[in-house]
Amino acid sequence: MPATVEIQQRIEEETGVIMADPIQIYQAVMNLCTNAYQAMGTEGGVLELTLDEVEIDASFHADAGCPVPGKYMRLSVSDTGSGIEPGVISRIFEPFFSTKKPSEGTGLGLSTVHGIVTGYGGAVTVRSAVGEGSVFEIYLPQMAAEIPVESAMEELPGAGSERILFVDDDPDLSQMVGMMLHQLGYRVDAFTNSLAAFEAFCANPDSYDLVIVDQIMPHLMGVELAKRILQTRPGFPVFLLTGYSEGITPEQARELGIREFIMKPFSTRELGGLIRKTLDAVAARRN
Repeated sequence: MPATVEIQQRIEEETGVIMADPIQIYQAVMNLCTNAYQAMGTEGGVLELTLDEVEIDASFHADAGCPVPGKYMRLSVSDTGSGIEPGVISRIFEPFFSTKKPSEGTGLGLSTVHGIVTGYGGAVTVRSAVGEGSVFEIYLPQMAAEIPVESAMEELPGAGSERILFVDDDPDLSQMVGMMLHQLGYRVDAFTNSLAAFEAFCANPDSYDLVIVDQIMPHLMGVELAKRILQTRPGFPVFLLTGYSEGITPEQARELGIREFIMKPFSTRELGGLIRKTLDAVAARRN
């Protein structure tokens, strides 16, 4: 965050727990905070994060999601920025819709938040006025306190030590996936430039065990990068990530030799399981 942004936190000490992937929650919070400080511009302002417990009933209104009545954890991200035009609020969760300059983002931030939160049975609300800032609240269903939180980690796929090349032009996502894979023990080289990633691969193609590429990228789209990698090393395991199946289907991807076609958002368990399954299969064929 720029030094001009003052961060305030109001986190209740005694709160319940949710069952969710930590990386996905991190991704949702980062997207909301990034939008908040960009809305405040160079002059800065106050970004406030609040976490508390709430109970919602059938009268609850959400801008995204259809939560059932019950106990929820509420995470609020507010800013003192420019606010959102009334006619824009109804579209902010649409994929690729954005009022930002092209250099400021892909327009997938709030759509990603929407997908993560509603995927857990949660909801998102928005309050905003032009010139008065915005408040985004995400509601995630609270789980029974007596269930051990550690039980979620027991289901993570087996760790590995192989080297993975990850390519996505979104630096936040590159950082998060890098964290995700390091958590599982893998060595990760992350790139935000597809051409630079291909040069690194060609410089030492035998040093990598698997490549994961995003579909929508400048300079070289994910499918084209995958084709070049497979021409350099036929049969090499390549995964393709996509937000909304832009211009290619899973069947078309597999016909090109791409091993896995993964829709965003994804969890550590999902991606890690596919990586371990693929690398184990490659090792078995070698033996």
